[in-house]
Amino acid sequence: MSETKDIDADGMNIIINQQRLSDNDPPPMEDKVEKSYEDDHAFWKICILDFVNGKLLAGIMILLTIYALFGDDIRLSASEKPDDDIFFTISCIALFFFTLELVLNMLAKPGYVSFFIYF
Repeated sequence: MSETKDIDADGMNIIINQQRLSDNDPPPMEDKVEKSYEDDHAFWKICILDFVNGKLLAGIMILLTIYALFGDDIRLSASEKPDDDIFFTISCIALFFFTLELVLNMLAKPGYVSFFIYF
């Protein structure tokens, strides 16, 4: 048995309606589980967080960070001019992965964007 009350702006009861379900009524709509946009959105956030916080991306980022710190010094000291294209290609790949990690963190972690505000 459920009771619904509608109250107008003055606070007076307008309708008091009692409703009883009989044995012939279909089951209530609450039994059906519908997938909503929020559930799908939360699923993708979890997948992105798992990828960003995973060991594979962490290992790649560590190697690219070491390259970003020492790669140019190694290029200047241990290679000739024709080898510069290889080092520049690796630098572009590193920049892509750093940008990818930043964008994925901004999409998946709430409050990550406001972390960069230093005012």
